Amino acid sequence: MIPTLPVCPATFDEARFGDFDTVDGDTFVATGTVIRFVNAPDPDFRGYDIAVARHDGPVFVDGVVFLRVPGPFAGIAIGQPVLVLGERTNRRNLILPGVCPPLQPIDDAGRPGGS
Repeated sequence: MIPTLPVCPATFDEARFGDFDTVDGDTFVATGTVIRFVNAPDPDFRGYDIAVARHDGPVFVDGVVFLRVPGPFAGIAIGQPVLVLGERTNRRNLILPGVCPPLQPIDDAGRPGGS
């Protein structure tokens, strides 16, 4: 049997209001701008700093989240608008990847495939 790929939302509104098995109450949903990729030697400190513009869930102290990932993603650049989909943690500003791609390029209006 061939495994099926998860069906993931492509926009903030789809993630919040759509019917996706891949999005639940523990899913962090936001749009924002990539600040930088932190290429730390320790994988617990390696990932992206994202300036959050719009989010679903608790208010953040400084408006920035850290998405912990093992390495940079092709097609994601500093200053780029992105849709962020990940798993919340017990630390307000730490997000972990979930079943969906954690960063998806969007345009300034939040539509998929931003440049």
